[in-house]
Amino acid sequence: MKWLLTCVAPVLLAVWILFLSAHGPTSWLVVPGALIGSACVAGFSFLRSFSRPLRALSLSLYLLPLGLLSTYRASPFSVSKTFEIGALPPASAPSEMSIAQLPTGVTYRSASFGYRGGSLFEPREFSMTATLIKHPKGDLLIDTGFGRDIAQHSRRCLSSFGS
Repeated sequence: MKWLLTCVAPVLLAVWILFLSAHGPTSWLVVPGALIGSACVAGFSFLRSFSRPLRALSLSLYLLPLGLLSTYRASPFSVSKTFEIGALPPASAPSEMSIAQLPTGVTYRSASFGYRGGSLFEPREFSMTATLIKHPKGDLLIDTGFGRDIAQHSRRCLSSFGS
């Protein structure tokens, strides 16, 4: 039973970190987090009683959550200072042409969901929007949404979008 606790606890901790990054700091994550953290401490204390191969496996599993957490560090973009676009062609849009923003929804996540280095504990609202370009030769709708399978996708993922 000790080896099960020692090997499963760090994996559960990694899963808990993923849930925390997706849902932000919610009350329903506090108790499981405390229990999983306690299980990790208890499991880590059992390591000395294991054989060398099982100890190596257990220690490598404890590195999993640490590796996952390391991906949340801020990472600046490297931008070349010599990047040059060049001269843009003159724009001559028809007078009947227009562009409109179509807000389609909001999802509630932590900042870590939106950008590298974002806090697991900072709640953020991320907007979802489409763009409509009206042109005399035809309209163009740019939408990066769900597509044809929205009903199936919504049933499967409804709880993860905080709706």
